[in-house]
Amino acid sequence: GKSTILAIKAVHHAYTHPDSLTLCVSPSARQSAIFLRKCRTFLRRLGLKTPTDGDNRISALLPNGARIVGIPGREDTTRGFSAVSLLLVDEASRVSEEIFTAVMPMLAAAPGASFWLLSTPSGCDNYFFNIWTNLETYPEWTRIHVDAPACPRISAVFLAEQRRTMA
Repeated sequence: GKSTILAIKAVHHAYTHPDSLTLCVSPSARQSAIFLRKCRTFLRRLGLKTPTDGDNRISALLPNGARIVGIPGREDTTRGFSAVSLLLVDEASRVSEEIFTAVMPMLAAAPGASFWLLSTPSGCDNYFFNIWTNLETYPEWTRIHVDAPACPRISAVFLAEQRRTMA
């Protein structure tokens, strides 16, 4: 559901902000492509035909000039974007700190830009965990937590089985 939420947010932002750039960083090219496929599904529901932006293979160009671009979390492919008005990071706990260092300057030239991190946990030695747990250093971040039992797509039987096998 996290990638779907990011796709909905990306489409809404691009649709309502002409000439904007929405960037979604994912840990891999495959995950970036999945994100963009979800975006295209929602864009089709809006009746929009969205070719690539001509520069990026994993992208969509909306009729209002807004772009949605998915990029894999590799430092060598992350640079070169500026004035990003919405920066999304899918599975943020699995994206390296070097990638965060590379993407943060992209928000500088877009006043009011938003930065969203969505993730499942993955240990306690990553950028996402640091932001999530360090309330004093990052008080401006809004944190939303959803436990697996609250997700209607995950059955209680499955969760009980996972608890038994992981114990």
